[in-house]
Amino acid sequence: MSSSRADAQAITREKILAAAHEEFTSRRFVDVSLDAIAARAGFTKGAIYSNFASKTDVLFSVLERHMSKVGDEYSFATITAADNDLGDAISRRAQKTQDTDLGYFRLMTAVWAEAVHDPDVAKRLAAIRREHREKITNAISERLANMQLDLPVEPVHIATGLIGMSMASLMDATIDSEVDAGKVHKTIIDLVLAGAFATAASPATSPSTSTSDAHHTGQDGSDSSQPDT
Repeated sequence: MSSSRADAQAITREKILAAAHEEFTSRRFVDVSLDAIAARAGFTKGAIYSNFASKTDVLFSVLERHMSKVGDEYSFATITAADNDLGDAISRRAQKTQDTDLGYFRLMTAVWAEAVHDPDVAKRLAAIRREHREKITNAISERLANMQLDLPVEPVHIATGLIGMSMASLMDATIDSEVDAGKVHKTIIDLVLAGAFATAASPATSPSTSTSDAHHTGQDGSDSSQPDT
């Protein structure tokens, strides 16, 4: 395949995925048709089959595309935000999702519900989520390396917990307008991630015994900290 043809196919694929994202995030999967996706993208249905095997294949390509972009943006904020702005930086990215892209989380919730019952769907969704988790883990590790810090726990476990809390708050926001995902994310980051960094930065302390301790032993071997009787 020539370079110009490959470029044209990549552009076609991107337009199809952009159109499919709009279709899948605005209605139920069962109500989305390849004809509707093709029409929105400005192509024939044949163009879709030239790039994707099925509607399900288009769906997972949409999820992969979106999660990759979101992961890049959260990773950038995690690595580059100032210490006193980390919570706010993550909060702003989460608020962007709540304000402009909650349809994606409605889609994710629907796919997740299907994955519980369909091993093939579960396998594909898990692969997408695993890649996202690895990206956030690497971002946390890079920030720690830049700060010359070591955590007492594995970064992957922090990443997994943060992603889980993030997903839960944004899924709640799809059905409850009182949920403020931005504030939730700031709270999570300030308490968990920023707190973990602060803990790693603190010098280890251990209790020591000195003449100022509450417990003293006298020259005769008696315990001078005990009250007189």
